[in-house]
Amino acid sequence: MMGRLKLRGVLIGLAGNAAIAWSLFHLLQIGSCGGAGVPACPADAWPYFVALPVGILVSVLGIFMGGGSVAFAGVFLAVGLGSMAAAAFGKSGGEMASFGWWFGGMFTFFGLAPLLAGVVLRPMAAAREAKAMRLIATGKQGVGTIAQVLDTGITINNNPRVEIVMRIEPADGGPAIERTKTATVSRVAVPQIGERYPVWYDPADEDSWAFGTDMEASAPPEIQAAFARARGPAPAAPDDGPSPLEELARLNELRMAGAVTEREFETAKTQLLARLG
Repeated sequence: MMGRLKLRGVLIGLAGNAAIAWSLFHLLQIGSCGGAGVPACPADAWPYFVALPVGILVSVLGIFMGGGSVAFAGVFLAVGLGSMAAAAFGKSGGEMASFGWWFGGMFTFFGLAPLLAGVVLRPMAAAREAKAMRLIATGKQGVGTIAQVLDTGITINNNPRVEIVMRIEPADGGPAIERTKTATVSRVAVPQIGERYPVWYDPADEDSWAFGTDMEASAPPEIQAAFARARGPAPAAPDDGPSPLEELARLNELRMAGAVTEREFETAKTQLLARLG
């Protein structure tokens, strides 16, 4: 259903783009008309004046119906290509032709920029995803607890770039390790000290590690188990018993109650004070 909706949005967006380009091609050849001091608009020009706003509305509709970046970039390309076509093949010359070239060139550039960026960035994103999948498949798994979050002073699109220090408890019970990663995070969801995440890492490469922040409902069972471990209660700290000062207070209460002698108390106090250094 989503695939059909996206295709429908692209087709509707392209239809609107075509209407924009067609109307601009003719309107720029007509030039200024219908105002004070300028000739009246030709009687057969009304379809072009109607097609331009209709094309814009249809293009916007295509964007919201799933056309996305293709339909959005198409609006700029329609304006740009329609304007340059009027300058190249139309009957108007002089200033109107010059306007069509620079105006159309500017819109064509802004239309092509996101498409070219997508062509360049898509393989990079695919490579990062493939690397993450290899790490999940072949790396070790554990639960990471954020120990430090350090601000680097850099922001990207108003989102801070931070250095995250994480203490990782391996799932196989091995000794804990520490890893550091610099990442751009949402300014409204900055990771906090003490938060726990599932972690996958390469023991031989300190820079090759990743932690999961979100999980899809259709995730494989092993991924769901990793998130369940991280979201479970943190392991309790080992109980080392009462501190020397607490033990000393307890012994003093026993001495006052007559349960231990003065000599026993002094001997135990000497030992406890020695433990305090």
